[in-house]
Amino acid sequence: KKAIKNISKATVEKFNKLKPREYDRKDYTAHEFGFIAEEMALVYPEVVTLDQKGVPSGIDYGKLSTILTAKIQDQERIINKLTKQVSEILTLLKGNK
Repeated sequence: KKAIKNISKATVEKFNKLKPREYDRKDYTAHEFGFIAEEMALVYPEVVTLDQKGVPSGIDYGKLSTILTAKIQDQERIINKLTKQVSEILTLLKGNK
């Protein structure tokens, strides 16, 4: 692999545009949870597979999991920062009593 870099902040921020769905499949009897390929193509076209006509036909959930991991790591950084701030505030409040 070459030209390796971290996933951009802009890529991670688009995650909130995803629309988790539940649906019934047309091709066989099954009720599923997932995403709609046409909707996903508007947010992350890199994870969408296309049919021979270039129409979105599926989602590579393996690739999507990489973006999900980056989003979770971003949230973890925010949680850690907020936890530290709350701890500092509580320490200050205890000192003022």
